[in-house]
Amino acid sequence: MIICIIIHNDKYERCGAQRNIMINLLRNHRGAVALTATIILAVVIVIISLTITFSGISSRLSTFNLFQSEQVFIKTEGCIDEVLIQLNRDNSIKNRSFQIDDVNCLISVSGEGDIRSLSIRGQDGKYLHDINVDVRLNPTFAIINWEE
Repeated sequence: MIICIIIHNDKYERCGAQRNIMINLLRNHRGAVALTATIILAVVIVIISLTITFSGISSRLSTFNLFQSEQVFIKTEGCIDEVLIQLNRDNSIKNRSFQIDDVNCLISVSGEGDIRSLSIRGQDGKYLHDINVDVRLNPTFAIINWEE
């Protein structure tokens, strides 16, 4: 049972014919209600799909950045190996630069006597790694400190 009350000139009036009109309007617009509900549901599904898609793309980019950064770090360690070999052969070397693939390495050698400090910076574009190594030259060549 539907009760219809109309507020007209600050008076409450019961409606008779208006009740039938409202019921007919609701019956005639069932298709519009279903269509509106379908459109809303479709919009929600599209939003969820886009969110999942962009989340996947973001995850792939993050993984790629991590991989690139690790590659620069590995190649920077290769630069360290090269300078340690050279320093073991000739302990008078100072600043050097190397390139392993696309990674540019700048090596700064400081210190006197039996202890040398090496500062190594490996860079490929936006990826950068700094490593500091202290080396003892005599009596045996040895790494005494390594900081990343």
